Amino acid sequence: MSKKNVITSAVVALVLIFLLLVLKRNAVIGELNNLKLLPQSENFTELYLLNHQTIPYTITPDKEVSFQFVIHNLENKDVNYPYEVFLMIDGKKQPLVKNSIFIKNNQAKTIKESLSANYPTKRFEIAVILVNKNQSIDFWVQE
Repeated sequence: MSKKNVITSAVVALVLIFLLLVLKRNAVIGELNNLKLLPQSENFTELYLLNHQTIPYTITPDKEVSFQFVIHNLENKDVNYPYEVFLMIDGKKQPLVKNSIFIKNNQAKTIKESLSANYPTKRFEIAVILVNKNQSIDFWVQE
């Protein structure tokens, strides 16, 4: 076999291998995804108290307790977030607010809540839960 024929055969083989890889690319990528060998996007939601340092952890009668919390959508899709705000007193849940908010992907919304001055006890927990995510935040206040 001449040198010219060897080079031609090698080039044809490389072109065929390249074409096979290009044509089967989606199948290969699909299989690598199934085997979890390619990076997967992470979907999650951030829920946190805004300016937690300014939350009034000590309450005084006849004054409102106000706080803000943030829901940040990083789910890679638009999401409607049902949420609840409630008091926990002696292990019992006292609902205050039941609502929902629609948040587009990669956006955040700040929600402000206030409690009236009629506090049921001298010490209680205030909690926020994202119902569809089973995520919650809370803090304690006392007189």
